[in-house]
Amino acid sequence: MKNTLKLVIVKWRDIKNEGAWTSKKDWATELIPPGITSVGFYVGEANDALYLAMDVDDEKDGDFGSLQCIPKGCILSVKHVTLTD
Repeated sequence: MKNTLKLVIVKWRDIKNEGAWTSKKDWATELIPPGITSVGFYVGEANDALYLAMDVDDEKDGDFGSLQCIPKGCILSVKHVTLTD
């Protein structure tokens, strides 16, 4: 079966926490959410999140694996990618 899912590049900010003690004056410079770039097949959106699949099964009716859920509030941009053979 041919894969009909679209390939996308998603730029987003991840959540970060710090378990160690942090000074009151330095907390804003020590704890910065990292920027992340994820590339995958766009599966859909639900529950305030965007879903990407990293793998698509060519044999089983388009089943997918390695599903990633990115909260919409963390997304900076989504770019659709066109592939050529």
